[in-house]
Amino acid sequence: MMLKSRFGLGLISRIISKNSFRIGLTMLQDIRDNSQGVIAKVIIGLIVAIFVLFGAESIIGGLTRAPGIAEVNGEEISDFQLQQGVQELINSIGGSAEGIDQSLLEQIAINQIVEETLLRQAAQAAALGISAERIDRAIIDNPNFQVGGRFEPEFAVRTMNSQGFSIQSYKDALSRQMLLSQVVNAYSSSGFATESELQTLASLSAQTRDFRYLTIPPGTRTLGTPITGDEIAAYYESNQARFVRPESVTVDYVVLDKTSLADAIELEEGAVQAQYEIERSSFEGSAEKRASHILFETGSTLSVDQAMEAATAAIERLNLGESFESLALELSSDQVSAEEGGDIGFSDGSAFPSEIEEALEGLAVGDTAGPVETEFGIHVVKLTEDNSAVFQSFDEVAARIERDLKSAQVEQSFAGALSDLSNLAFESSDLQRLSDELGLDILTSGDFDRSGGGGLFSEPRILEAAFSDEVMLDGNNSDVIEIGGERAVVLRVNTITPEGILPLDDVEPEIAVALRSQMER
Repeated sequence: MMLKSRFGLGLISRIISKNSFRIGLTMLQDIRDNSQGVIAKVIIGLIVAIFVLFGAESIIGGLTRAPGIAEVNGEEISDFQLQQGVQELINSIGGSAEGIDQSLLEQIAINQIVEETLLRQAAQAAALGISAERIDRAIIDNPNFQVGGRFEPEFAVRTMNSQGFSIQSYKDALSRQMLLSQVVNAYSSSGFATESELQTLASLSAQTRDFRYLTIPPGTRTLGTPITGDEIAAYYESNQARFVRPESVTVDYVVLDKTSLADAIELEEGAVQAQYEIERSSFEGSAEKRASHILFETGSTLSVDQAMEAATAAIERLNLGESFESLALELSSDQVSAEEGGDIGFSDGSAFPSEIEEALEGLAVGDTAGPVETEFGIHVVKLTEDNSAVFQSFDEVAARIERDLKSAQVEQSFAGALSDLSNLAFESSDLQRLSDELGLDILTSGDFDRSGGGGLFSEPRILEAAFSDEVMLDGNNSDVIEIGGERAVVLRVNTITPEGILPLDDVEPEIAVALRSQMER
């Protein structure tokens, strides 16, 4: 829901924290109940004595702390950090490290960790930080946590868990990432340049070059030297492989075209009006409302009664003339919407919690209602827009409806004719029956070879069918060939011209050019 996208994540985090706190209290009570005996007290006394003499590190650190593998300005990098970095690298390349040198992965990972540590230390030295509101906004705006363009808290939590994060650990990781980006952007987004770089840039941008050239038209040196017929004939005889005419065909064919079907379709009287009534009835009555709210989030710091009192006080201030937007910015727990004057977007009647939807139902634009209690806390709500849907008049949409209805009938007619064409092409020994039953003209192509001709005969599927054994050798009709979803073709071979040598008269100009080029060299 739209409203959940504004403040649902914070509530989920608080719920998890409360559960963790209860578990901790239970464990402490168990320790207390089981530490009343003499032996337990002696053990605890020994532990206290060790703490006093050697410090807690002698027990905890001595047992659990692993030696560091590197040090950056006094800060150790642990083996656990390295292995975590290696795993992240493996995940980034598809989750499998098979065939990759482990030492190479570790080297890349340690370099990344060192760079990140240096950047983080620089950020800490510069007292940089990321606010909780900015982190929450980044989570809400993350497309990976959205469904249909809207933030969904439950989906976000599941996505975080699938990546091995809790809500807090994801926030911590995101905070570190944003902090490092802040440091990097401070340099990459700056306009800093050295004096030598500026001079080099200026010299290159203002650089010019001068050159001289001479044009020699081809053929001028041998223009007075004639090329004889014997030379042309000799060249023709010795280079006949250059003058091979490929195998070619002409075909007879029929074309089923959607455009011709559309011209023949006539709608029944009243069909357009009937469709208009159907569309209008389904459209009218729907509406969208836009709302703003001031949220008093209930929890450990604010009870329901206290939130009710705060909401009532806010309503009194509104009645005295204060603006809703300024009060939202001052009072609302929902910081994201507060920055937009409390705006929580549009609802078609299902996006907001039902309590808010009911409160908006009786409001005019500009009116407020409250206090309204939901699972998120206590709200003061304001209706800011009410877009009642009114369908266009018949005259405005009649032409569009007529096109839509004709288009639907064309698709239906084309599909039926296409099925008939396919069956007839398979059953018939020529194209005449297809022409007679479907009213299609039989056309004849010009001569074309396997490289293609013009129009339809440049289409690869047409060429493949025309030179297939089934059509060219067996003399059958082709299967139906659909072209662009708008036309369908069936063809059969009319004439076949075998491969041969082009006549000398056809290639004499080409040979003369080739001989002249040789003379120029």
